[in-house]
Amino acid sequence: MNVETGVVVRTVGVAPSTGTLIETDRWVPLMMEWDSVISDAPLYLFIREPADGFVELKIDPDTGALIGFVIIDLPQEDGRGRTLHGVPAKAGTPVVDRDMWPCKVTPDYREPAKRNVDMSLSLASSVDDNCLTVWIGEGQPEANLTTEDVAVTIGRDGALLAISVPWPKESAELWPLSPKGSTHGQGD
Repeated sequence: MNVETGVVVRTVGVAPSTGTLIETDRWVPLMMEWDSVISDAPLYLFIREPADGFVELKIDPDTGALIGFVIIDLPQEDGRGRTLHGVPAKAGTPVVDRDMWPCKVTPDYREPAKRNVDMSLSLASSVDDNCLTVWIGEGQPEANLTTEDVAVTIGRDGALLAISVPWPKESAELWPLSPKGSTHGQGD
C-alpha cells in the first residue's frame, strides 16, 4: 500500500521499554530491536527518501509500540545543523498510530489487512557525539523517548522525527555519511 508523500509517522503514546539490541554489518548499516515479546507477526512501515535513503520500522501489531528499526540504505548527510541537544528526555518507546494500516473487520475479530505500508518522506542522517541520527520528515522536537543509549524524537504534533543510536568508529568507517547530491560508497 502506498501512502501520500508528506504524511508523517504519527505517534499516539509511549510504551515501556527495557533494552535494545543493535547490530551492523557490511550489508546493512543498522539493525536494532527493542526488547519485546509480540503475539503475532509485526507490522512494517517502509520509509523511502525520494532521492536517497530507505528505513524500516517494525511495530507491535497489538500495542503499536515501535519494536524495530533497520537502515536499509543510509540516508545522505543532513547538512542542516539539526541537533537533539536540550530536548527533554523520558523513558520508553513510541506507540505508532496503527490506523496507517488498513484493517479487515469481521463479526469475530479485527486484524490488519496488510502488514506492510510504504511511505515517502524526507530522510537525512548526521553524526554527533558518536551517535548516528536518522531524521524522518520535518518538525519541531518536543521529547526524546529513551531506552539505554537509543533516543526516538517526537515532535510537538506527535510526529516521529528522528532515531538516534550509538555509532561506533567501526560502523562509521564501514558506512560513511555522504553529502547531499553524492552517491554512497561502502567500505571494503
